[in-house]
Amino acid sequence: MVEKTISVTLDFEKSWYLKQILAILPNIDEISGRTQINTRETEQSFQIYIEARDTVAIRAALGSITRWILIADRLVKEVQ
Repeated sequence: MVEKTISVTLDFEKSWYLKQILAILPNIDEISGRTQINTRETEQSFQIYIEARDTVAIRAALGSITRWILIADRLVKEVQ
């Protein structure tokens, strides 16, 4: 039997989200279990790759990451 995986790529414009992404990187490294997360940085963007074997795991990872980014974004805006 072939196991299928679900993958999602989140692509953030570096000039807008660099501070937010750097703030949440330690949290991303803590996600484990049924989810594998990798990050990649280019000159223009920062990408987060999420892979999981089931929808529950991918949904949980997406929920956590987006929540952390929203919180970090609010904090960056408050400080500015």
